[in-house]
Amino acid sequence: MRHRFRPSGSTFGELVDLTVGVSGDGNVCTACLGIDRGFIADSRIRPFARDIAKSFLSWVLPLDACNALAPEIAAISQFCDGESVVLARTDAVPTPCGNRLAGGVADVFIGNAAHFEQTIGRTRIAVANRIEPFPSSDVSASSDTTLHGVSGDAPDVWLRLEVSTLSVR
Repeated sequence: MRHRFRPSGSTFGELVDLTVGVSGDGNVCTACLGIDRGFIADSRIRPFARDIAKSFLSWVLPLDACNALAPEIAAISQFCDGESVVLARTDAVPTPCGNRLAGGVADVFIGNAAHFEQTIGRTRIAVANRIEPFPSSDVSASSDTTLHGVSGDAPDVWLRLEVSTLSVR
């Protein structure tokens, strides 16, 4: 069974979409977060998009996958796009962007890569810039609607973060 959620507030209601698949025993087996690329591109509200993406990944990923992708998740939340500016005390030590994967989750979030996919343990993570915000029938980032070039102001383009649990064979 799938459940679809959108924020009820007028600010982000049309910019974020969450679809969660629940198995017969009530466990989350798939989750897909869609974030409108315009939400990420707008520097005034981008911090909220970053926080939503980081919070989603921290919530949905099991511990092994969360640990493996920790530098990617940190990069999303630490403004490692080379464009955002963080105001800090003059004596503050800058936080390095860490050991991110070239073409990894953070690069897709930023718009520098079109697609990232990895399986960690029994968890499949797929991140892509797509034309639609959520999956229609199954959670898969491999269809031909994945975009290979991303413009921050392109209309109707969504970042999709998809996480699913692989079946035991």
